[in-house]
Amino acid sequence: LPDAILLEVKGSRRLFGGLAALVEQVLAGVREQGVTPWIALAPTPRAALWFARSGERISITAISDLPGLLARVPVAALRWPDHVVALLASMGVHAVGDCLRLPRDGFARRVGPERLLELDQATGRLPEVRRDFRREVRFSGRRDFEDEIGQGDWLLERLHSLLDDLTEFLEARQAGVQSLLLLLLHRDRPPTRQVFRFASPATRREHFVAVMSEQLVRMKLQAPARGAKLRSGPLLMNA
Repeated sequence: LPDAILLEVKGSRRLFGGLAALVEQVLAGVREQGVTPWIALAPTPRAALWFARSGERISITAISDLPGLLARVPVAALRWPDHVVALLASMGVHAVGDCLRLPRDGFARRVGPERLLELDQATGRLPEVRRDFRREVRFSGRRDFEDEIGQGDWLLERLHSLLDDLTEFLEARQAGVQSLLLLLLHRDRPPTRQVFRFASPATRREHFVAVMSEQLVRMKLQAPARGAKLRSGPLLMNA
């Protein structure tokens, strides 16, 4: 599972008052989310990832230092396939330094050229190009009701402005959606969740109303609703 974030910070050090200050701001922001991070800084992204996953809190700026410091990183921290780790262990290879001491051609033949490439990228022998992270675009909107709603048959009318916002959002992106998540907000209880699914990508308010109306009329609320959040599923581009 994804458990790491790679940040390119070389151009931001001065802006944040130096590397130490930048790290402190990142730490503070992540801890506010209830997460305890393990931060490693290195001249190559793969080295930073390997150090962090091996439990090394380290800060390196010179690429020439990488081979020696990476040497102690366990192979088990590299997230290589289990059969590769087992094969290397049977050869007495347990750390990156052991891998680097093996003949390159033989290493590539035994465990695969992609592993040799990763070693070269980690040590800076070859460049590594990573795609920038781009957050998936989805619609998200909220409305607070002027008064609390206790029956489902009144809800759809209160949601019309949200559905209008959703329609404009989709029109601007020439996209549709096949699912919506409605969260009805209560004063003293967790939100009531309702998922709506569409047989084909829906784009207009009429499409949404046709599917949502029947379910909303039947909906029994445990407490009056004082607001609503509407979130879309992934956007589907129109042909």
